[in-house]
Amino acid sequence: MNLKHVNNLTTTDDIAAIAAAQPVLGDFGFDMELPLSKNASFLAQVDAARRYILCVPNAGVEMVGRGAYYLKHQAEQHARTYVSVGALIVGAMLEGLKPVRDKYGPNCRFAKT
Repeated sequence: MNLKHVNNLTTTDDIAAIAAAQPVLGDFGFDMELPLSKNASFLAQVDAARRYILCVPNAGVEMVGRGAYYLKHQAEQHARTYVSVGALIVGAMLEGLKPVRDKYGPNCRFAKT
């Protein structure tokens, strides 16, 4: 299945569930631009992040320990569009990865859930 052409993977209900689970997660990472957006642009960014994650073989292993900022750039290269750190984190959570916050700052690394 070519996931680059699948539209609307993410719903506003998905965003609401992530916002409830991670109330300090914003559009640009933790403690940045709260609350999470539910507009079409942010949903498209989350979809782009999820498409990237779904295309990575064995993503649950390959992405463990990787930083959100690094993965955001990988998702942007894959999708050829902008993806915010917050959108990458949301997408990763929706695909079963657990954010492990850095001590300070907006970024995190990922662990398996």
